[in-house]
Amino acid sequence: MPVDDAQTLKLQAKIRGLEERIRQLEGEKSVAMAELHGLRDPQPLVPVPAPSCESPAQSQSHRHLLTFIEQAPVAMAMFDTQMRYIRASRRWRSDYGLGNRDLEGLSHYEVFPEIGAAWKEAHRQGLAGETIRCAEDRFGRADGSVQWLQWEIQPWHEASGAVGGIIIFTEDITRRKQAEMEVRESETGFRILSEAMPQMVWASHRDGRAYYLNSRWLEYTGQTLEEAEGLGWLKALHPEDVLLAQDRWTEAISTGTPYEAQYRIKGKDGRYRWFLSRGLPKRSAAAEIEQWVGTCTDIGEQKALEEALNSARHAAEEASKAKSEFLATMSHEIRTPMTIFMVAIEQLLRKDQDSESRYLLEVADASAHRLLSLIEDILDLSRIEARRIDMEEVDFDLRACVTATVELFELSAREKGLKLKMDVASDIPPIVMGDPDRLGQVLVNLLGNAIKFTPQGEVHLSVRAQGDFLEFSVADTGIGIPDEKQDLLFQSFSQADSSLTRRYGGSGLGLAISKGLVELMGGTISARSKAGEGSVFMFTVPLRISPKATLAQAEARRASPDGDLTPTILVAEDDPAIRDLIQMVMKPRGWQTETAESGREALEKWGHGTFDVILMDIQMPEMNGLEATRMIRAREHGLPKPIRIIGLTAHARREVREEALAAGMDEVLTKPIRIAELYSAIEGNSAD
Repeated sequence: MPVDDAQTLKLQAKIRGLEERIRQLEGEKSVAMAELHGLRDPQPLVPVPAPSCESPAQSQSHRHLLTFIEQAPVAMAMFDTQMRYIRASRRWRSDYGLGNRDLEGLSHYEVFPEIGAAWKEAHRQGLAGETIRCAEDRFGRADGSVQWLQWEIQPWHEASGAVGGIIIFTEDITRRKQAEMEVRESETGFRILSEAMPQMVWASHRDGRAYYLNSRWLEYTGQTLEEAEGLGWLKALHPEDVLLAQDRWTEAISTGTPYEAQYRIKGKDGRYRWFLSRGLPKRSAAAEIEQWVGTCTDIGEQKALEEALNSARHAAEEASKAKSEFLATMSHEIRTPMTIFMVAIEQLLRKDQDSESRYLLEVADASAHRLLSLIEDILDLSRIEARRIDMEEVDFDLRACVTATVELFELSAREKGLKLKMDVASDIPPIVMGDPDRLGQVLVNLLGNAIKFTPQGEVHLSVRAQGDFLEFSVADTGIGIPDEKQDLLFQSFSQADSSLTRRYGGSGLGLAISKGLVELMGGTISARSKAGEGSVFMFTVPLRISPKATLAQAEARRASPDGDLTPTILVAEDDPAIRDLIQMVMKPRGWQTETAESGREALEKWGHGTFDVILMDIQMPEMNGLEATRMIRAREHGLPKPIRIIGLTAHARREVREEALAAGMDEVLTKPIRIAELYSAIEGNSAD
């Protein structure tokens, strides 16, 4: 085979190989450059015979090569030894803004006069037979713009083997370079900002391994960056907090949710402080997590404040508990002698008909009731302030409750010549749910004040339904309240005019207690008044209609289950004075009594006697009244009728009453005991 034919075949083979490589390059620049770099060949590049001595086959192959270069999807150009253009690809023209300019025969340095000495030296090396590559190079254009290039220079050879010129392959990586520079600038800005921040700042890879911690972390912990990288930062945490921090971190990484945890970090001085760590994921345009960035904020002072507040709260709760226990003790200690005092006066009033003696007894009885009222007010206010009053939620007849309250003041109103009116709207349900005792207490306070401060005219109580609330209004034509004094209303131990205290009496606690009770019932209270013209006090409480109760049920609760009764009574009371007083007030009724000084003695006497009622003091030595009641109820199984047990206690707390009822008592009376209440309880006529 002639040499020329062999060279032609070799040229055609090289072209086909190069075409195959170029086809593989289409689509991605990175793949293209990899292929271009793969054109390294220990043998000289395709010999290109001079056109003057080409055979027809060689001429066709030469045209194929030039056409291939022009159509190649990469930026490439072929030069002769004088760096004159033989052919350039369209991509070359596009990348360098050359348009449709005819480059053939033009000097590369004429087309690009801005080419510097370094590149000219690379061209000379290529013309000397070397293959030269550069992964990143800056090309400053004549118009001042900058292109970043990745390039490769390969020599091509004549048929004789001599270097005929070079082929330059380039890829414009300006966008990639700009993106890298922006990333670096952003990273630099981030580091500058993080170093300026007073907080600890950290960054981690997507898998949670830390790669950056600012100087605040390093200065505080004493760790080096190398020690803290990866998961080394966990070593600075308190051993008790490591598991929590690690679990939260693992959860955040697996779910992509923000990270937050509180833990103690050890300082280089060996002391721990509390920090709040928060981190957010940084996502790519495809919403994939690329890294995490976060901070650690010193919350040591906040934690210390929280601990102080918790300690203060605990101390306050303990103080409140101690206060409640003190109030309970004081209530017991005050009520017991008051019972003796008041029952004795009441009994003497029943017997003594001497006018002078009765006058003194009536004064003593009024003073005793006034003292008891003051004691009750002080205890109530203390319980309200401590939020230790439990509000009942029972069915009750609202009209009956209001009527009973008004009836309490009918006599005092008549004595002052006042008209006392009551008006309950017809659309109010007969049976509602709530605490009738506390509602009555508020009405007593407001009606009592209205009658007290109204020298003439009338007092009017009205009740209306307003949506989901009941509105109570107590209006009077009394002395009224000056505008400048109305701010003192509902404050403890205060009255609008201190001279009124001397003239009308009172502790100044009634309105404060009413306000507290109304608020505990879920309502509000207010007043409007004008000096010399009277006042209107209004309060609202939620209207809760019982789904089950009926008026007949309410009436049934007030009915007597036993009718007339001539009982035999066992009085279980450890205080001899109260035992004697109870026995004394039983005699006018003809009731037989027997006494016991302890719960154990009461249990024994019940077992051997035939009693109808037991008056059981709750607090007694050896065995208290609750234990004795439980044992009696346990032994009553099989008996035709259980005995009626009435508890006596000096504790006014609701929980004491509930505990007594749960133990099996039928009713509980609170000392000081009124004789009428005691009679009613024994006869079974009092409402539970």
